[in-house]
Amino acid sequence: MSTPTPRSSTPRHFISRDSFPRLFNFEMEQKLLDTIAAAFKGTLEQKDFETKLLMIKQLFVTRDFQQLFTKQDLLPVYCAHYLPNRSLCYNKLFSNMNAKFGKVLSLGSGNGAELLGLISALESKDQSLDFVLQDLSDYHLNDLEAEIRSNYSTKFTLSKQICDLGTIEGLKQIQYDIKTSTVITAMFLLNEILSSNKKGFVLLVQHLVKHMPKGSLLLVVDSAGSFSEVQMNEKTYMSWDFLDPLPQFEILEKQDSVWYRCDPELKYPLKLNNMRYFLRLYRKN
Repeated sequence: MSTPTPRSSTPRHFISRDSFPRLFNFEMEQKLLDTIAAAFKGTLEQKDFETKLLMIKQLFVTRDFQQLFTKQDLLPVYCAHYLPNRSLCYNKLFSNMNAKFGKVLSLGSGNGAELLGLISALESKDQSLDFVLQDLSDYHLNDLEAEIRSNYSTKFTLSKQICDLGTIEGLKQIQYDIKTSTVITAMFLLNEILSSNKKGFVLLVQHLVKHMPKGSLLLVVDSAGSFSEVQMNEKTYMSWDFLDPLPQFEILEKQDSVWYRCDPELKYPLKLNNMRYFLRLYRKN
């Protein structure tokens, strides 16, 4: 089946942020980083921080995601290191996104990057938010939530769904949230599931196709590099290869390679890295 293309009458769902004053962007992003630094101050000061971070990177290399995202002693270090870049990138995406968010179901978002990125983006849009955070483990983000509520005026409710998306039981647990959300996000998630649990990937996609309400949006973001490639039957695939052809999803935005580049003047206790990712925005037919 050929890949559907966006209809010419479809309004563009991302606006350019280039016209925003640089000072506005910089202050927004620095405030976001200060929020993270305050929430994870104790973690950043741990003597074994670098040792734990090396363990995390090794688990990424071996694609042992089950071990990586269920070891409670590694999760705060993972957040302190990866949350800044992800939150900055998501903040830009959500700031540019022309949508009413309402209720958001964020899959695989236990580290809080989607929550912080979206709350920051909504600060200037006068929208309230019902946010459902799903992940395999509870990251216990009490300090981060407290910092967000202290630093941002955006009103939001936060609920958690701790479950395995690769199982029937886990999908049943989030079925109501799928049915009632206006936006569902899957950030740096689908390629992990596809590489480690192909049956689970199919089950998740089937569940989204069946239960997402008409007109709701699915935002998919993942690494654009070779790390996201999955080998099957001597062929190489990305998660979009299985989503783009689906007639139940209309492709509103499609970018195979996008760079988020950090402002070199931003301050954070750890080095900030640029990110290269692919983007898909689907609307349920």
